[in-house]
Amino acid sequence: MNDSLDTDFSRVLAKRFEILQALHEQPQRKPELVESVDCSRSTVDRAITDLLQYECVESHNREYQTTPLGKASLNIREEYLGEIYNVQNASEILNENPNLKEVPSIFLRQVTVSIADSQFPESALSSSTERLRQSEKMVGLAPVVLKSYIDDVEAAVRETQCTAEIIVSEDVLLELVDYRESFTELINSGQVVLLVTDDELPYALWVMEGEDDEVAGITVHQHGGVRGMLMNTAPEAVKWAREQYESFKADATQYQLAEN
Repeated sequence: MNDSLDTDFSRVLAKRFEILQALHEQPQRKPELVESVDCSRSTVDRAITDLLQYECVESHNREYQTTPLGKASLNIREEYLGEIYNVQNASEILNENPNLKEVPSIFLRQVTVSIADSQFPESALSSSTERLRQSEKMVGLAPVVLKSYIDDVEAAVRETQCTAEIIVSEDVLLELVDYRESFTELINSGQVVLLVTDDELPYALWVMEGEDDEVAGITVHQHGGVRGMLMNTAPEAVKWAREQYESFKADATQYQLAEN
């Protein structure tokens, strides 16, 4: 095969996927394929011709089975369909923030999507809250702040000795330091570090570091509340999220409490 055949090869895989899958599960003759796939003999004939042309199947004594290329093509197509499902599953919240169009596909692969319950919006945060309590450090961007966020961070820091480093705007900073005295005590101790930026933060992004793994996430807001969350443990997704955080950190300034 050469480059000029790539488009045709893709079309063949899409069109003959069901028959290729059937042959991967079990080598079969053409009459058996007609029964197992429930299609006409002419359709099977055309499919076999296409798949033989692209070396996705081979014949032994008139029985057809997948080649290594055919098996690899099936795996790739199944991964592709899985990614399409992930994007479709996330569609409810992806369109809530126009900045999310800049999130790369690498973050949407293997992503876990949590959609907020209309009666209990913050239920979408339960998985990230649990991970926070198991983490040693959390870093993130906070374009908005909810009191529940502050409570979760403070509880994790006090109960598990987790540390937090958060980049905020001036407006969010005022809300954080004025929320309660106990939270400012954590800032003063260095367990919570606030970094202030003049840049507009595109979305709420975070990375949590555990003893054995890391997880990255994006919390999506709507009308001041939680709309949902995207969470990913894939190394390449975490790497992207950390790079985003570091790019904002480079231009941020650490907040220091004024001495009495």
